[in-house]
Amino acid sequence: VTLVSGYNNLTVVGTSAVVSGLLSGTTYSYRVRAVNASGPSQNSGSQSVLTVPAAPAALTPTFVTTTGFTANWSPSAGASSYLLDVSTTNFSTFVSGYNGLALTDTDFAVTGLTAGTSYQYRIRALNASGTSVNSSTVSTITICAPPVANAATAIT
Repeated sequence: VTLVSGYNNLTVVGTSAVVSGLLSGTTYSYRVRAVNASGPSQNSGSQSVLTVPAAPAALTPTFVTTTGFTANWSPSAGASSYLLDVSTTNFSTFVSGYNGLALTDTDFAVTGLTAGTSYQYRIRALNASGTSVNSSTVSTITICAPPVANAATAIT
């Protein structure tokens, strides 16, 4: 058992205390005792709490094609799943099907996109205690569609 610095035998007036300086996506346990002029009570039963995960780091996309790309991100400690957003308007609107898409892996093939178009994506990590803030935004441009060769004209 490792004690969090500053919280061993902490005197609290009232029935709650803000605990800060904890690691994201980590389970912590706590217990309390009442104290009066005659001394402290026995310990309460332990309670556990899982902190919200940190935002994952959005990474450079791979396998960029004319109609999609693979979004990649780093795992976030304590995350049980991730939420993916994809946009062409810096998230004022979202590509259909990609507004908080729930995923469990750290990459996802985004498909059904338009050739030669700029897209942005971001990720959030999720666990039983809540959702992280958004990751940084990554931008990519799908590959342009190949040109159409027309028949030659004015041949001399």
